[in-house]
Amino acid sequence: MKYSFKLGQKNSSVDISKILKLSAHDLAEKLNSQIGAFDEIIDWGARYEGVYVVKIVKVEKHPDAEKLNICLIDDGGAAKKVDRDKDGFVQVVCGGPNAREGLTTAWVSPGATIPSTFDDKEPFILSKIKLRGVESSGMLATPKELSLSNDHEGVIELESPEVKDTLLKPGNPFKNLYDLDDIIVDFENKMFTHRPDCFGHLGVAREIAGIQNINFKSPEWYKNFEPQFPKAESSLKLEIDNKIPELVPRYTAVCIEGIKIAPSPMWLKAFLTRLGIRPINNIVDITNYMMILTGQPMHAFDFDKLKQNDSVAKLTIRKPSRGDKLKVLQGKDIDLPEDAITIYKDDIPIDLAGINGGANSEIDNDTTRIILQSASFDMYSIRRTSMKTGVFTDAVTRYTKGQPEAQTLVVLLKAMDLVKEFNPNSKHGEVFDQNDKKFEYRHLNIEVSKVNKILGLELDREKISKILNSVEIDSHEMLDEVCFTPPFWRTDLEIDEDIIEEIGRLYGFNKIEAELPIRRISPAQENPMVNLKKAIRNNLSRHGANEVLTYNFVNENLIRKAGQDPEMAYKIRNALSPDLQRYRLSMVPNLLDKVHMNIKSGEDEFALYELGKSHIKDHLDKKDKLPIEYQHLGFVYANKDKAEGSPYFVVKKYLDELLKSLGAKFRLVEMKQDIFGSKHPICSPFQFSRTAGVEIDGQLRGLIGEFTPQVYESFKLPEASAGFELDLGYLSENFNQDPVYKPLNRFPELTQDVTIEVSSDKKYQEVEDELVSKISKPTNKSGAEFYIKPVSIFQKDPKSPKKITFSITFYHPERTLNTEEVIKVIGD
Repeated sequence: MKYSFKLGQKNSSVDISKILKLSAHDLAEKLNSQIGAFDEIIDWGARYEGVYVVKIVKVEKHPDAEKLNICLIDDGGAAKKVDRDKDGFVQVVCGGPNAREGLTTAWVSPGATIPSTFDDKEPFILSKIKLRGVESSGMLATPKELSLSNDHEGVIELESPEVKDTLLKPGNPFKNLYDLDDIIVDFENKMFTHRPDCFGHLGVAREIAGIQNINFKSPEWYKNFEPQFPKAESSLKLEIDNKIPELVPRYTAVCIEGIKIAPSPMWLKAFLTRLGIRPINNIVDITNYMMILTGQPMHAFDFDKLKQNDSVAKLTIRKPSRGDKLKVLQGKDIDLPEDAITIYKDDIPIDLAGINGGANSEIDNDTTRIILQSASFDMYSIRRTSMKTGVFTDAVTRYTKGQPEAQTLVVLLKAMDLVKEFNPNSKHGEVFDQNDKKFEYRHLNIEVSKVNKILGLELDREKISKILNSVEIDSHEMLDEVCFTPPFWRTDLEIDEDIIEEIGRLYGFNKIEAELPIRRISPAQENPMVNLKKAIRNNLSRHGANEVLTYNFVNENLIRKAGQDPEMAYKIRNALSPDLQRYRLSMVPNLLDKVHMNIKSGEDEFALYELGKSHIKDHLDKKDKLPIEYQHLGFVYANKDKAEGSPYFVVKKYLDELLKSLGAKFRLVEMKQDIFGSKHPICSPFQFSRTAGVEIDGQLRGLIGEFTPQVYESFKLPEASAGFELDLGYLSENFNQDPVYKPLNRFPELTQDVTIEVSSDKKYQEVEDELVSKISKPTNKSGAEFYIKPVSIFQKDPKSPKKITFSITFYHPERTLNTEEVIKVIGD
């Protein structure tokens, strides 16, 4: 993005050159440290060294070339080491058809570089030569050769009032005209992504003033964002039907008649050219000039190509219909995306709003009536449409940064003034202004102590206020605070930290003394969640499970495959890819997605787990109303080969060992339909009839079980698959990380298998709980200990009783148990 330090003859009050008090080296250093990284600083005036204003005093035809003239020019004696006649004039052979006696023009002297070739690998340097036998010193240049425009029809004609008479004196350096003695700074676009105002020259001029502690003053026409509408001079009328105000919050436009399309004044063509924009005509150039000046893109339509009748034009702003196409100004045919902001005349698209105009409504040499538009379009919609169509323009660059709605009208009115200046006989109709988003000033306060604490400075109220006022952030002191009001163009200032960063940047971060921070010797407070996750990793990895790390963002299709509702997940507005559209609702679906690919790669039996965060829409923190971040553990076991027994018990073993190692008091409870809420996303992948709830300290903290048939099919899971998911929030708060030492048993163990017959509706957990309860009483008295493992569950048919076999192991930490003691415990 190129910025000129001179904004043209009509805006000398905001020329950066008039507020620049730095050398080139100091300027580069300040720009880099206080505004943003730049690619280069270009001394534009250097290409005009050796180019002078001259007057043709005599013209004769070349004796040997019909199209050439021999001119004697008066350069006021400015050029050195050139041949002159007795009157001090210099002879130049010229092919320009408009060369004539008395014409004031530009002369490139011998030894000077033709400005248009200055940046070439091999610049064209002039010397004294003979043309068809006649000596010629230098050349009289065309506007194209002078890098002013694309006009190459004849030599440039310099005349007042466009150029001051004092500057037309022969011998005056040509770079003094049209603000050509300029400095161009080429910034990287990404430097100003959060600063839409800096995509206009006014914004950058304001910043350069601020870093020099100079108070900047924007033009009055720009600061008055609620101006009086000028009285209509014409009966031309514009009717706009805005069907998408949420995407077009403000639309301003005006009809103007009495237009004569012509080249722009040379100062404007020169300004646009040195910033890399090709001059078109006096209307299009005005829209480009206002965009460069303020950052607000504009567009001009041919009224007669859009009129409903001779005095009325009716336009509709809406989204395209399927199959709509538009040929844009560059001649490219575009299939309009269905969500693009588009302007229509009847059912014919005439403008891809905010991106590119249509060829069917463009300004041409026959245009006499125009519609001038300045509007605000949704930045996200513009970005999406630009990406889908592959059309990237200067307007897109600025609209996607979020230009403020408040400036649309003032920019339109200023453009109307320039149209009037270039077309004195023009007349404008009534100004149309549809504004659904009124701007209101925000008045904010910030404590001086907070500013100094964060920046490490000792600024007083007066200094802070002066810094902010220098960039037109209205501020004043009040007690121990500074009150400030962000102007309409500073849409980035929302919280205290924004204004503190602004103060530090303008003051100069390099002025902050480098001091080593105070290092405390007291240990940092431990994070319970970090310690819990470390303990979980240690336990599960010891038991052969593998940790994976997946994205927090998932595809909607993954959510549906897990039986969850995508509408319960937060949607990413600017997703990096279609596969990362939503925040995940739970951990298990991400793990299930990895099972099939691991089996295909040759892994027959494995266990995967992940520690991470999940979010559920409308689950908000009561205090700050922000989305709750659930810390979860997800676990999935899979076995390609169908094993004996249920995979549920394999997963249960992992869960038992894990929770025991964490010192958690837990039990498994019967899974009911409304245990979490019938549509809770954590429940969705699990089959209720083969799932249990995990209670920790009497509170339900997770689920363990096998999956629904739909999940098995969708994820292509092997039959032997199961998993669990735990909420770690409670565990982290009650996790005792101090390990309890328990020595290995020195005495022999005794194992006894027991088979218990129960009714068909009896749950395994109920039987195990009852067995543990009965065995615990006698063992507690004797000091013995035991542990239970399930061996088998047999049931001939669904109505028959179940036979559950347990393996019970007994041991005593201080002596050897005998068989009679064990039989007595079991018998009781």
